[in-house]
Amino acid sequence: MHETFASIHQAIDNVLTDLPSTTPRTLVVGYSGGVDSSVLLDALCRYQKIPSNNDIEIHAVYVNHGLSSNADEWQAHCERVCRQYGILFTAIPVTVDTGNRKSLESEARDARYKALLTYCKANHGVLVLGQHGEDQLETFLLQLKRGAGPKGLSSMAPLQCKEGVFTLRPMLNIAKADILEGARYAKLFWVEDESNQNDDFDRNFLRNRILPLLTQRWPQLSKTVGRSAALCAQQNTLIVEEALNKLAHVSNGNYVLSGEALRAYSSAWQAEVIRVWFEVHKQQPPSSKQLEEIMGFLVLRDDATPHIDFTWGSIRRHDGDLYWVVKDSLKAPEKLSISPNKPEHLAWFNLSVVIKTTSLSEDFKLVTNVHGLVVKPMNASVSKPINRWFKAWKVPVWLRRTTPVFYCGEQAIGTLVDNKPIMFSDCPEGIELLVEAQPHEKGQ
Repeated sequence: MHETFASIHQAIDNVLTDLPSTTPRTLVVGYSGGVDSSVLLDALCRYQKIPSNNDIEIHAVYVNHGLSSNADEWQAHCERVCRQYGILFTAIPVTVDTGNRKSLESEARDARYKALLTYCKANHGVLVLGQHGEDQLETFLLQLKRGAGPKGLSSMAPLQCKEGVFTLRPMLNIAKADILEGARYAKLFWVEDESNQNDDFDRNFLRNRILPLLTQRWPQLSKTVGRSAALCAQQNTLIVEEALNKLAHVSNGNYVLSGEALRAYSSAWQAEVIRVWFEVHKQQPPSSKQLEEIMGFLVLRDDATPHIDFTWGSIRRHDGDLYWVVKDSLKAPEKLSISPNKPEHLAWFNLSVVIKTTSLSEDFKLVTNVHGLVVKPMNASVSKPINRWFKAWKVPVWLRRTTPVFYCGEQAIGTLVDNKPIMFSDCPEGIELLVEAQPHEKGQ
């Protein structure tokens, strides 16, 4: 067997050993018809023939971006090859956003990965991709250009899990020259994508203009950079593990970070904890500028309430702490009639309330976004506008608008603070407000 195929087999063995025993034995190859994925597919078909691997099922998926006039011809080529191998072939057409201010390279990649991951989920498969040593070098240099830290410089991992799908890259330590040699040894046929010669794309520019000069001067560069990427990955793993420990220490639930506890860390650890907080919530980490702004919230005056907006919601400061505030997906009603002695679910607060009373002749309701109401809570010595009470009770500004005030007829009888009822002194006797079900975290 040619050394290239032996290396791929060994890499697959090493990776599959690390996977849980319940991992599906269906390997889904991202098959473009190019030489890299052609060698990978051939290697997997050889791997399947090993007696201990007879239970492995191989699928090949061609993602048709529709960007080249040759795309359908390439698809037909891939289908013919898979028919010869006797494996399942699937072509998935995708639409790539080619609008202004869009990176065609990035949009095509995102559409491709989305299609492949969706297929793997539906077919309980492990995704196998054909990126090689020079691809890893290109990724490292592109991340370096963007000013990435250890996480970005880790480049592509030989094994990763994204959206519940394992992705294998068994060719990261194999040079392009060895792939070509293996393809010729196996007498494979492959297609050539003309867009690979378009140096307007950053990756192509590196591949066609820069890497030949670098590898001519330093022939082992892809291997040494691969080692650097692996070291960055190890360092990033250690950093993330420690950052998660520190995040747990400063967290008050999933949506609040203690400003006092966070300020006790160095600025470097503050930044890393905030980055990990975003990752825990499965959101893109903030940019350097956004991160600097969030960290600046920690040193403002006590009553400052700044915020920074993101597509998913915002990071807000309240009472010295940082809050993760998701955009309202459920709108609070302005008014809602409530039947006495029956649970009423407040979906926007994720809890239920019961107005317990022996008087069934009264009408009960809740009202949100209340202004101008002056109340005196039970055991309080003075009356104040409701918004001043909210401030005294340290209700976050963004929750005050949706915090319900409960009425018996036209008389305000109580409200909710920290998921607990607060009754007003004018509440008629025999009426009680009870809270049931799950508490609502302030930052949600």
